[in-house]
Amino acid sequence: MELLGVLPTELESLQIKKSELMRLTEADRALLAGLNRRPNISMDKTLVAQIQHLCTIGLKGEIEVLDNLGAQALSEYLTRKLSAFDIQ
Repeated sequence: MELLGVLPTELESLQIKKSELMRLTEADRALLAGLNRRPNISMDKTLVAQIQHLCTIGLKGEIEVLDNLGAQALSEYLTRKLSAFDIQ
């Protein structure tokens, strides 16, 4: 499984302000707990780390938040992400 969106561990390095992020809801936390219980998820160390980080910071960001970083930020981010997966 590959993760395409803004990863919880990327939020700080992308310099996204906490004020632009949303607090996790109880529904979000329940969903994350359910994901952690799935065998196919629990075997994926990268995904488990992202879920744990998300729970730890208690904040989530939508990919649209990258628009706040400048006109080209979203397209540059997606280009880098897709290139990392060898998708052109």
